[in-house]
Amino acid sequence: MWQTIIFEYPKRIPYLDVLVHLKIADAIFILGSTEPHYTPSKTYQAVLSGKPIWAVLHEASTAAAFIDNSGAGKVLNFAGEFDLAKVGEQFVPLFLAFQDFVASFKPEAVNKEIFSTYSAKNVTGQLAALLDKVMARQLSKTSE
Repeated sequence: MWQTIIFEYPKRIPYLDVLVHLKIADAIFILGSTEPHYTPSKTYQAVLSGKPIWAVLHEASTAAAFIDNSGAGKVLNFAGEFDLAKVGEQFVPLFLAFQDFVASFKPEAVNKEIFSTYSAKNVTGQLAALLDKVMARQLSKTSE
């Protein structure tokens, strides 16, 4: 299908339905993109689901590091469009390793400390700090 025109109109699954699917799944597959900036939107929920994750992601995707660092799954990393052959070469052996990972997976062993970086409290704190900097600059300009 590479370099062919495909029109896809995927119906979005509502958030609560996604949570139901995650709850009844045995494992979760996350497929990323050849674009380094792309992070699949349900990665956080997938990790929180307590299910083992198998992902194919660009090595620069924040989701790849999140899954690896949390211990929630295994990731086949690749370096973008020019590195797609790696996906074909490594998919089967890494998937077999993932099956071994599933057999010994313990949800309680997932590193939940990593979540603090992405928590609403932390993200809001970062935004507030940036807004404080902007306001401090504005105030220093008006006092000059």
